[in-house]
Amino acid sequence: MINVGITIEELLSLDFLKLSNVIAGSNGIKNNITQINVMEVPDIERWVVEGDFVITTGYVVKDNPEKLYDIINLFNKKKVASLGIKVDRYIMQIPDDVINLANDLNFPIITIPSDLSFSYIISETSKVILNKQINIIREIQDTQEKLTNIMINGGDIKEICKMLYDNTHNSVAIYDDIFSNYVIETENNDDKSKYAIIIEKDKFNRISNHKEEINEVGNFDNINNKNIKRISIPIQKDDKLYGFIYLWEDIIQLTDAKKFIARSTTSYIALAISNRMNIERMAIKHRQKFVYNIISGDDEKIKNAIMDKSLFDFDESNSHQIIYINVHKNENSSLNEIYQLIHYFTALIRSISSSLALKCITAQEDGHIIIVCENNFQNIENFNIRIKKFVNIFIEFIESKKLNAKVDIGIGRNYKRVENLKLSLQEAVQASKINNNKYLFEEMGILRILSNDQINGEYILLYNEYLKPIIEYDKKKQLDLLNTIKVYLEESGNAKAMSRILHVHYNTIPYRLEKIKKISNIDLNNSNDRFLIQILLKIYEMNNE
Repeated sequence: MINVGITIEELLSLDFLKLSNVIAGSNGIKNNITQINVMEVPDIERWVVEGDFVITTGYVVKDNPEKLYDIINLFNKKKVASLGIKVDRYIMQIPDDVINLANDLNFPIITIPSDLSFSYIISETSKVILNKQINIIREIQDTQEKLTNIMINGGDIKEICKMLYDNTHNSVAIYDDIFSNYVIETENNDDKSKYAIIIEKDKFNRISNHKEEINEVGNFDNINNKNIKRISIPIQKDDKLYGFIYLWEDIIQLTDAKKFIARSTTSYIALAISNRMNIERMAIKHRQKFVYNIISGDDEKIKNAIMDKSLFDFDESNSHQIIYINVHKNENSSLNEIYQLIHYFTALIRSISSSLALKCITAQEDGHIIIVCENNFQNIENFNIRIKKFVNIFIEFIESKKLNAKVDIGIGRNYKRVENLKLSLQEAVQASKINNNKYLFEEMGILRILSNDQINGEYILLYNEYLKPIIEYDKKKQLDLLNTIKVYLEESGNAKAMSRILHVHYNTIPYRLEKIKKISNIDLNNSNDRFLIQILLKIYEMNNE
């Protein structure tokens, strides 16, 4: 049976208890009664449970009314709803300290007319509770029938949210944690943005704190200068968190029955999200296949992809370029968090590209996102401006949220022919590895050559021969030879300027240059050695920023 009863206030409104009075703890009249218990034995503490309305003649404390003090304390700890006493049978008056305690604890003490039998109280109260529970069961059955019809007819969480709003008569939101979106139903549509801010804040708190909250929690939100209680009910299935139902008590206070009905919808919401996930997986798989064929450089694969171009609104006659986003897992990030972030970033990409009128097709896999951007503008400069703006908005948004992940971005060059998109991807990946805020491959200058993986092996050999001895010597002797080389190159060997910048005596400069030559065989007076060390320093800084 559902653990739902009636409040003390509702009980006292019944005709047979119209002569009863609350003599203490009146602030607790909203306490919920789920059953009646009788106290006529000394060890009553063994038998009471949460939600009991305990009634007594007072016989067990007739010789020591002060014992009620300990009984009230015990009942309060066990979350007993209330105590009803026939005060003119064995107890003529409740002690003042007991009254004061009940008031402090908001624990109601009710007087019961002496001519009212306990069996009648139990019978009539149980009928009321049972009728209420039956009505709730009917309401739940009606709710589940509506939910079943919604699911059969291909409905989504928007329809479920509307149904909950109609049931609770309060503002309701359902947040889908898998796809990072939500729906809101409220009396005043102008307030939707205020509720949206609360949901976004709650979402990012969980992401930034690496929390996957699975317990029902209550909070207070400031909406229209009022503190309104919010109940967050997790949506779970098979130990997986799918999202939350948010219930605000902005119109009326939610009863336990309404909360119970809201909880009963969570399995249906999880199912709706699961269904969407299955559809989305198929769409993602199809989109990934299209994108990977387009960027493959393989004539046959490109030809097959072009056959599906209408499904993705792809026009091969326009020029295209690739944006590559790599999402790194932090030490304390779970794979699920990265998966969630990739989905979130994909939704963010859709939002930004839409606002800039950019045509983009996105594919995500293994912690990275590939975006094929189509130049649907007559002016290439206009297109380039929007591409840069897209990346800047994306980066600024992520940095403002302090997410638990590192993101690298690179932009390949724009190509007229689809066959060259493979090159654009290679360039975008290469650009993403450079931590110098130069996202565009074509703006990387000499770094295009220096960051090429094909020269990496030769760089390692040269590094070990020339740079590594200097770096190790600096660590061992606490000198500043590497920085001395950098300043030498910047100041074209001007010893006076070098001594000022390095904060050393003028005569120290020749000593350091000789030490560098001895350790690494690099002679900075030789133009070939200077050129070599400049390149090595550039690659070293590029890989260690």
